[in-house]
Amino acid sequence: MLDHIALAFPIIFSLKAFFYIVLGLTIGFIVGALPGLNASNTCALMLPITVSMNLDVALVFFAAIYCGAQYGGSVPAIMVNAPGEAGSVATALDGYQMAIKGEPARAVGIARTASSVGGFISGVIVITIIGSISSVALKFKSVELFFIAIIGLTMISTLITKDARKGFLSAGLGFLVAAMSADPYGGQPRLTFGLMAFYEGLSFIPVLVGLYGVSEMLLLSKSKSLMAEGSRVITRDIVRVLLVEGSWNGIVDTLKRPVALIRATLVGFGLGLCPGLGNAIANFVSYGVAKSVSRNPEKYGTGCPEGIIASEACDNALCSGTMIPAFTLGIPGSGTTAIMLSAFFLHGVIPGPDIMVKQTAVVYSVLLSLIISSLLTLPLGILLSTPLLFIMYLKPKHLVPIVLFFCTIGVYSTNNSMFHVFVMFFFALVGILMRLNDIPIPPFIIALILGPIAEQHFVRAYLLANGDITYFFRSTISKVLIVLIVALIFQRPIRKLIRRGKVTATPV
Repeated sequence: MLDHIALAFPIIFSLKAFFYIVLGLTIGFIVGALPGLNASNTCALMLPITVSMNLDVALVFFAAIYCGAQYGGSVPAIMVNAPGEAGSVATALDGYQMAIKGEPARAVGIARTASSVGGFISGVIVITIIGSISSVALKFKSVELFFIAIIGLTMISTLITKDARKGFLSAGLGFLVAAMSADPYGGQPRLTFGLMAFYEGLSFIPVLVGLYGVSEMLLLSKSKSLMAEGSRVITRDIVRVLLVEGSWNGIVDTLKRPVALIRATLVGFGLGLCPGLGNAIANFVSYGVAKSVSRNPEKYGTGCPEGIIASEACDNALCSGTMIPAFTLGIPGSGTTAIMLSAFFLHGVIPGPDIMVKQTAVVYSVLLSLIISSLLTLPLGILLSTPLLFIMYLKPKHLVPIVLFFCTIGVYSTNNSMFHVFVMFFFALVGILMRLNDIPIPPFIIALILGPIAEQHFVRAYLLANGDITYFFRSTISKVLIVLIVALIFQRPIRKLIRRGKVTATPV
């Protein structure tokens, strides 16, 4: 392990990498505070810019944005009850209550420290165990890797959506778009509609930017303000408090509660291992766990420091946890890691267990950057807390054109092709239709990435089996994986039957 970490030192401790860590954190803080923007669609927007970068620097940049966005939404959530990120809603439950009681700086300080410590601890855990996990993953053959790709897609389609059918519909559309190319083995065109531009497959960049970034901006354009109704007005007193008071008190308050801090970190790290859960679900799970084990659960929601710690420590711990399935199995643990895996494709590297062998220095540089980003959250968070609040007053009519302009320039510049720009706006319309009909976008994106990987391993296994389909069911691991897939597909109907049985058994 130490040898692998040493390989990453020349990368992570270069001035260039440090610059992009600070830049990424700053961008993450900003987008985390802005409703409508998050780490996923921001990384998608930045993807064209990173094409000219080295792979290691691009991934370090994305990791810093990811880490910064997790904390950025907590400041407006606490100070003015306007969560920038979905996960910050849990933070606002106690943070805003503490703020209106006259302790806003203390609440922000607790959130900042919990984010920093949670991210640091989970980053150390990941670096410690990822080598052992990857050594196991390297023993998987094509059959097992095919089923793991299907498991990742099934988990995301069933666990993060209210309607699993819409999740599978989104994944199916993603698979179809991934198949729009020539057959990689036979060379026959598939779903190309006679267009040579589709023969090599659709580029990830215009699809991702369109679905995530442009669609969100077009929907945001109808809003008059980023501030939600009922949000508190920013005053001079709030600014003075953020600039002068509370930073040290927040650190002390958080470190006085090591059990709550470690518990939230472990919950976030563990949930990060499950692809697609997202920080909104994870933060509320962590908040619920903290409340259920508390001796005074009635204090939660009234300005309880443990409630802020439960949400914010979990938030940043989740980042590190999502890296394990992404780097060891090639399964994106979140929307942001899906963008990071697409960066591998853009640099000619196919995600999977081999990444840990062929790109060891890159992987460990990303993991180290998460630790460094977590540590830098403290000083940069103090410096940028006040600007984060004033960003909330930015009007959508000014923000949207600027973002759309840079999206268009960025997508065009990747290949000097207007065709890619048209593809971007087409998928922006697809993204709008999906959002309006409550069809989740993450399964689509992850199917787009996992589709070629699943196809590659399926065809390879099928050729090795000489057409014998029973080859897919011979190993014990593949049988276990198949059972897991079936369980994931039918877990909701089974839970409904169990609940009905309990209701029926309850005496009147």
